[in-house]
Amino acid sequence: ENHLPTTGFQTSVSPVNWKSVRDVDNEGYHVAMAHPGLQDLYGSQYRDYVLPGGLAVSKGPYNAHAGRRWSVRNYVKLAPEAVWLPESKRRMWVYYGMFPNGVITVNPESIQFYQEFPVSPNETILRGAAYRRKDEDRQTRIARYLALRIDRETAREDQQLTIWSNEAMKSSAFEGFHLSDLEFGVRNHHDQLRRLFPVMNEIKAPLESQVAALNSELRAKRPKSPVTI
Repeated sequence: ENHLPTTGFQTSVSPVNWKSVRDVDNEGYHVAMAHPGLQDLYGSQYRDYVLPGGLAVSKGPYNAHAGRRWSVRNYVKLAPEAVWLPESKRRMWVYYGMFPNGVITVNPESIQFYQEFPVSPNETILRGAAYRRKDEDRQTRIARYLALRIDRETAREDQQLTIWSNEAMKSSAFEGFHLSDLEFGVRNHHDQLRRLFPVMNEIKAPLESQVAALNSELRAKRPKSPVTI
């Protein structure tokens, strides 16, 4: 009730499978290598969590040394103290990933959400909106503008990462995925998909016309969970 939309819904199209977009969001270890703006702002303290029920949480308290890049330096310098937030959240960006395709991001100046919608195996629509405080003053508006600059740059970098990863999978050298311990968020997301769609456990992809029937067959064969009283 304290926030108003900054604009209407924003949409864009990404030339990759929707799961590639979600995979990038489900792990943050690539921040240091791929997102210089975020790394400057909060990279040294960025952490990922997966809570019971599958909610993925990523928190980035600001670095004490933040300010090497123009947008970050001025954002940290000009942003007023967000006294309406708990003290621990006044200098932090937080991301909440909701299965299967949604994210809510919260920073001191604004709240955003975005979702991915598959159009085809190789095309995804990204849709979202941003909200500002209804009593926003000029200084907060400037801080929100600078935060958006950092965010837009990050979105472009993430899209390029998904394009590169999809191209890599088409290589004759690609032998499958090997996830590290740092990619537990990616594993958790895919485990949830596999529970809903056991056909995803098949080593060889079935024909598209067979997917629904095979998935129903595999679900019927799956052992029933024990009933506890």
